[in-house]
Amino acid sequence: MKSVLFFIFLGLGLGISVGYADDPKSEAKPVLPETGKKAPKSSCLASEEIIADLQAREQLINERESALKEKEQEVSKQEEAVKEALARIDQEKNALIGIKEKSRADREEKINKLMETLETMSPKSAAGVLGNTDEELAVLALTRLPAVKSGKILGLLDPKKSSQLSELMAYGNRRREGKSDESVSERAPASQSK
Repeated sequence: MKSVLFFIFLGLGLGISVGYADDPKSEAKPVLPETGKKAPKSSCLASEEIIADLQAREQLINERESALKEKEQEVSKQEEAVKEALARIDQEKNALIGIKEKSRADREEKINKLMETLETMSPKSAAGVLGNTDEELAVLALTRLPAVKSGKILGLLDPKKSSQLSELMAYGNRRREGKSDESVSERAPASQSK
Protein backbone atom coordinates (compact mmCIF):
# COMPACT_ATOMS: atom_id res chain seq x y z
CA MET A 1 0.00 0.00 0.00
CA LYS A 2 2.83 2.33 0.79
CA SER A 3 4.33 1.73 -2.64
CA VAL A 4 1.06 2.63 -4.40
CA LEU A 5 0.87 5.90 -2.47
CA PHE A 6 4.48 6.60 -3.29
CA PHE A 7 3.86 6.27 -7.03
CA ILE A 8 0.77 8.46 -6.83
CA PHE A 9 2.65 11.21 -5.01
CA LEU A 10 5.55 10.80 -7.34
CA GLY A 11 3.24 11.20 -10.33
CA LEU A 12 1.65 14.31 -8.83
CA GLY A 13 5.01 15.76 -7.92
CA LEU A 14 6.30 15.39 -11.46
CA GLY A 15 3.17 16.88 -12.98
CA ILE A 16 2.06 13.73 -14.73
CA SER A 17 -1.54 13.00 -14.30
CA VAL A 18 -3.52 10.51 -16.20
CA GLY A 19 -7.30 10.72 -16.15
CA TYR A 20 -9.83 8.28 -17.44
CA ALA A 21 -12.84 8.75 -19.65
CA ASP A 22 -16.02 10.02 -17.98
CA ASP A 23 -18.06 7.06 -19.08
CA PRO A 24 -17.42 4.22 -16.60
CA LYS A 25 -18.84 1.62 -19.02
CA SER A 26 -16.43 2.46 -21.80
CA GLU A 27 -12.99 0.99 -21.95
CA ALA A 28 -10.64 3.01 -19.79
CA LYS A 29 -8.24 5.05 -21.93
CA PRO A 30 -5.64 7.41 -20.60
CA VAL A 31 -6.23 11.10 -21.17
CA LEU A 32 -3.33 13.28 -22.24
CA PRO A 33 -2.76 15.90 -19.53
CA GLU A 34 -2.10 18.95 -21.77
CA THR A 35 -4.97 18.52 -24.21
CA GLY A 36 -7.50 16.51 -22.29
CA LYS A 37 -8.00 14.32 -25.39
CA LYS A 38 -7.98 10.58 -25.24
CA ALA A 39 -4.69 9.01 -26.33
CA PRO A 40 -4.67 6.23 -28.92
CA LYS A 41 -4.07 2.72 -27.61
CA SER A 42 -0.54 2.42 -29.04
CA SER A 43 0.54 5.86 -28.01
CA CYS A 44 3.04 6.55 -25.32
CA LEU A 45 3.15 9.65 -23.28
CA ALA A 46 6.08 11.15 -25.24
CA SER A 47 5.88 14.60 -26.74
CA GLU A 48 5.81 15.16 -30.49
CA GLU A 49 9.22 16.86 -30.28
CA ILE A 50 10.81 13.73 -28.86
CA ILE A 51 9.13 11.59 -31.51
CA ALA A 52 10.29 13.95 -34.26
CA ASP A 53 13.80 13.93 -32.83
CA LEU A 54 13.85 10.12 -32.73
CA GLN A 55 12.58 9.96 -36.32
CA ALA A 56 15.27 12.43 -37.43
CA ARG A 57 17.93 10.35 -35.69
CA GLU A 58 16.61 7.19 -37.31
CA GLN A 59 16.71 8.87 -40.71
CA LEU A 60 20.27 10.06 -40.05
CA ILE A 61 21.30 6.52 -39.06
CA ASN A 62 19.70 5.13 -42.23
CA GLU A 63 21.51 7.72 -44.36
CA ARG A 64 24.83 6.90 -42.70
CA GLU A 65 24.26 3.16 -43.21
CA SER A 66 23.54 3.68 -46.91
CA ALA A 67 26.63 5.92 -47.27
CA LEU A 68 28.69 3.25 -45.50
CA LYS A 69 27.35 0.56 -47.86
CA GLU A 70 28.26 2.75 -50.87
CA LYS A 71 31.78 3.24 -49.52
CA GLU A 72 32.14 -0.50 -48.88
CA GLN A 73 31.11 -1.18 -52.49
CA GLU A 74 33.61 1.42 -53.73
CA VAL A 75 36.38 -0.13 -51.62
CA SER A 76 35.56 -3.61 -52.92
CA LYS A 77 35.70 -2.28 -56.52
CA GLN A 78 39.07 -0.70 -55.80
CA GLU A 79 40.33 -3.95 -54.22
CA GLU A 80 39.25 -5.82 -57.35
CA ALA A 81 41.06 -3.28 -59.55
CA VAL A 82 44.23 -3.68 -57.46
CA LYS A 83 43.99 -7.49 -57.73
CA GLU A 84 43.65 -7.22 -61.52
CA ALA A 85 46.63 -4.82 -61.70
CA LEU A 86 48.73 -7.20 -59.59
CA ALA A 87 47.76 -10.09 -61.85
CA ARG A 88 48.86 -8.09 -64.92
CA ILE A 89 52.13 -7.19 -63.21
CA ASP A 90 52.74 -10.86 -62.40
CA GLN A 91 52.09 -11.80 -66.03
CA GLU A 92 54.50 -9.14 -67.27
CA LYS A 93 57.08 -10.19 -64.69
CA ASN A 94 56.81 -13.82 -65.80
CA ALA A 95 57.12 -12.74 -69.44
CA LEU A 96 60.27 -10.75 -68.61
CA ILE A 97 61.72 -13.67 -66.69
CA GLY A 98 61.06 -15.88 -69.70
CA ILE A 99 62.77 -13.40 -72.02
CA LYS A 100 65.71 -13.10 -69.65
CA GLU A 101 66.07 -16.88 -69.38
CA LYS A 102 65.91 -17.23 -73.17
CA SER A 103 68.52 -14.50 -73.56
CA ARG A 104 70.73 -16.19 -70.97
CA ALA A 105 70.36 -19.55 -72.73
CA ASP A 106 71.19 -17.97 -76.11
CA ARG A 107 74.23 -16.25 -74.64
CA GLU A 108 75.39 -19.46 -72.98
CA GLU A 109 75.04 -21.30 -76.28
CA LYS A 110 77.17 -18.67 -78.05
CA ILE A 111 79.83 -18.85 -75.33
CA ASN A 112 79.89 -22.64 -75.57
CA LYS A 113 80.41 -22.43 -79.34
CA LEU A 114 83.23 -19.92 -78.81
CA MET A 115 84.77 -22.24 -76.22
CA GLU A 116 84.68 -25.18 -78.63
CA THR A 117 86.39 -23.03 -81.27
CA LEU A 118 89.04 -21.70 -78.87
CA GLU A 119 89.85 -25.17 -77.53
CA THR A 120 90.63 -26.42 -81.01
CA MET A 121 92.79 -23.39 -81.88
CA SER A 122 96.42 -22.91 -81.06
CA PRO A 123 97.19 -20.41 -78.25
CA LYS A 124 98.57 -17.92 -80.82
CA SER A 125 95.40 -18.05 -82.95
CA ALA A 126 93.18 -17.89 -79.83
CA ALA A 127 95.12 -14.83 -78.65
CA GLY A 128 94.41 -13.15 -82.00
CA VAL A 129 90.69 -13.86 -81.65
CA LEU A 130 90.41 -12.82 -77.98
CA GLY A 131 92.49 -9.68 -78.58
CA ASN A 132 89.70 -8.29 -80.75
CA THR A 133 86.79 -9.65 -78.68
CA ASP A 134 84.69 -7.82 -76.11
CA GLU A 135 86.47 -7.84 -72.73
CA GLU A 136 83.63 -9.51 -70.84
CA LEU A 137 83.35 -12.27 -73.42
CA ALA A 138 87.14 -12.72 -73.45
CA VAL A 139 87.19 -13.01 -69.64
CA LEU A 140 84.40 -15.60 -69.73
CA ALA A 141 86.28 -17.60 -72.32
CA LEU A 142 89.58 -17.39 -70.43
CA THR A 143 88.02 -18.46 -67.14
CA ARG A 144 86.43 -21.49 -68.77
CA LEU A 145 89.55 -22.61 -70.56
CA PRO A 146 92.07 -24.78 -68.73
CA ALA A 147 94.49 -22.63 -66.71
CA VAL A 148 97.54 -23.68 -68.79
CA LYS A 149 95.91 -22.73 -72.08
CA SER A 150 94.49 -19.43 -70.77
CA GLY A 151 97.94 -18.55 -69.39
CA LYS A 152 99.55 -19.18 -72.77
CA ILE A 153 96.89 -17.05 -74.50
CA LEU A 154 97.37 -14.18 -72.01
CA GLY A 155 101.14 -14.38 -72.62
CA LEU A 156 100.65 -13.93 -76.36
CA LEU A 157 98.25 -10.95 -76.05
CA ASP A 158 99.31 -7.31 -76.06
CA PRO A 159 100.64 -6.56 -72.53
CA LYS A 160 98.04 -3.80 -71.91
CA LYS A 161 95.15 -6.03 -73.05
CA SER A 162 96.56 -8.97 -71.11
CA SER A 163 96.77 -6.82 -67.96
CA GLN A 164 93.17 -5.62 -68.35
CA LEU A 165 91.84 -9.13 -68.88
CA SER A 166 93.86 -10.51 -65.96
CA GLU A 167 92.50 -7.78 -63.69
CA LEU A 168 88.95 -8.45 -64.84
CA MET A 169 89.44 -12.15 -64.28
CA ALA A 170 90.62 -11.47 -60.72
CA TYR A 171 88.17 -8.71 -59.73
CA GLY A 172 85.40 -8.96 -62.27
CA ASN A 173 83.61 -5.89 -63.57
CA ARG A 174 83.36 -4.28 -60.11
CA ARG A 175 86.68 -2.49 -60.31
CA ARG A 176 86.25 -1.15 -63.84
CA GLU A 177 82.63 0.00 -63.50
CA GLY A 178 82.56 0.75 -59.76
CA LYS A 179 79.75 -1.78 -59.25
CA SER A 180 79.36 -4.27 -56.47
CA ASP A 181 77.83 -7.05 -58.53
CA GLU A 182 79.34 -10.48 -58.77
CA SER A 183 82.51 -10.81 -60.76
CA VAL A 184 82.70 -12.49 -64.12
CA SER A 185 84.96 -15.20 -62.74
CA GLU A 186 82.37 -16.03 -60.07
CA ARG A 187 79.64 -16.45 -62.70
CA ALA A 188 81.67 -18.76 -64.91
CA PRO A 189 82.29 -22.38 -63.95
CA ALA A 190 85.71 -23.05 -62.45
CA SER A 191 88.32 -23.74 -65.07
CA GLN A 192 89.68 -27.21 -65.31
CA SER A 193 93.34 -27.88 -65.89
CA LYS A 194 94.35 -30.51 -68.43
